[in-house]
Amino acid sequence: MEAARKPSKPAAPMSQRELRKNEKKASIEKASKKIFLEKGYAAASVDEIAHLAGVTKRTLYSYYPSKLALFVHVFDEYLQRLTAAISKAASGPGSVPERLLAVLNALFEFTRKNEKFMWLYWMLDSGEADGHLPEELLQHVQRWTATMMQSSLELVVAGQDEAYLRDLDPKLIVHLMSAVNKGIIVHAHKERRFEIENIDARQLQAAFTQLLDGGLFQEERPTGRTAKSSGAGPAGARKSQSKK
Repeated sequence: MEAARKPSKPAAPMSQRELRKNEKKASIEKASKKIFLEKGYAAASVDEIAHLAGVTKRTLYSYYPSKLALFVHVFDEYLQRLTAAISKAASGPGSVPERLLAVLNALFEFTRKNEKFMWLYWMLDSGEADGHLPEELLQHVQRWTATMMQSSLELVVAGQDEAYLRDLDPKLIVHLMSAVNKGIIVHAHKERRFEIENIDARQLQAAFTQLLDGGLFQEERPTGRTAKSSGAGPAGARKSQSKK
């Protein structure tokens, strides 16, 4: 018989010193997130972050050695959450089309709820980082982005194997999904800014999801439109070719 395992000892409670250290670290991270999301990397200052966190610069540097280290932490936190949301949707229950739509919805909902970060993510370029993208930041962003793309790519390939999706380059399909998500948010922002039309991002996302799920062109076109169904447009062209 196996010897009975001894019950594991409960973790010792943290000391007051450890609690204070964790609180300071959390305050620094919260302050850096607020400043970076509002100002970007170049315009943010360590002095400002330390002041908002209620700590000295020396204390801040004891947790994070540089402004870049704080910026990388902010990206890691958000991209980790986004990656987890996409992976959960991609591996969830349902058919491939249902999971693909779930991935799109997870991406959209994360973007909508964290719009300031996504603008920072989309607009990240060398000008924002004093003339060049630091290698540390570049590596972190590339790693998280590649992980997100891979889970979506595997789902698209599975959909093509099961004949759910058209035989297009899977990478192009995944990039198109990302581009459409960005376009929806950018367009809705423009609508709000210039008061062009009372259309928000959720309406655009719902319309795009419907088009993906049901298709843009109707298989059977309504009667009374014979002038347009004689060959004009993609749907008419397909019908004309099918009759030849």
